[in-house]
Amino acid sequence: MIDREKNWLESTIIHCLGMRNKILPFIFILFLTPLAIADEAADYVSLKQSFEDGFYSLTLNAGRGFLKRYQESSFKEDVILIKGLALFNLKKYPQAAEVLESLKNSETPRIKDQAYFYLAKLYRLSSEVSKAEKLYNYLIQNSEDKKLLPLVHYE
Repeated sequence: MIDREKNWLESTIIHCLGMRNKILPFIFILFLTPLAIADEAADYVSLKQSFEDGFYSLTLNAGRGFLKRYQESSFKEDVILIKGLALFNLKKYPQAAEVLESLKNSETPRIKDQAYFYLAKLYRLSSEVSKAEKLYNYLIQNSEDKKLLPLVHYE
């Protein structure tokens, strides 16, 4: 009986060693994916914090790096929005408008509303009042963002 168990154990070990080329990638994916997601979230928080602290040029560079590094990120539209707002705050209005225009058709209402709001501000700053009014009216009729609506009415 002992020889039989020994043979079974030896054959199992040999089988597993032969499978290591197939198992190792699975183990790496299983254990490293959560670490990659944690890095992505930490990078996003850092990027957002640099924006909130007013480091807009740094935010633009970090945003470019983030989008290059995490091409399929769940934070992608948020990072693009932050880039657009950084450009807005740096008074690079044509570039900001281009970035914000790319978010007008977002499926995320929060992102879409922010893009409309800042595009309206850009139009107002460039004396295109009728375009600004159209976007503000859209927000008044369609936005559910309770923090944004008072700002729209103020503008």
